[in-house]
Amino acid sequence: MKKAETKIQKMKKNLPYGKYVFKDGSQILFNRHYEPLFLTEVGPNQKEILQAKIEDAKKQWFYSDSNSPWTNQDTLTKCKEILKVFGVQNEKS
Repeated sequence: MKKAETKIQKMKKNLPYGKYVFKDGSQILFNRHYEPLFLTEVGPNQKEILQAKIEDAKKQWFYSDSNSPWTNQDTLTKCKEILKVFGVQNEKS
């Protein structure tokens, strides 16, 4: 049982749960704990993007508790594909 919990915690930390999309098109992937995973910069001012209020960004979620990647293989595959699209090499999940 402990091993499964450890694997789930790693997945919650390392896989994308959703993304914030800013007005300039920049995006931040976030994990299940709402911690940033990856930032893409579309506009010239990355510092401004980082200082932007997350509350003002559009939010998009990739899964819900009913189809989480630790219980649903299709969702796990989707999360890994999202990481590839963002150019993130994630061997931890």
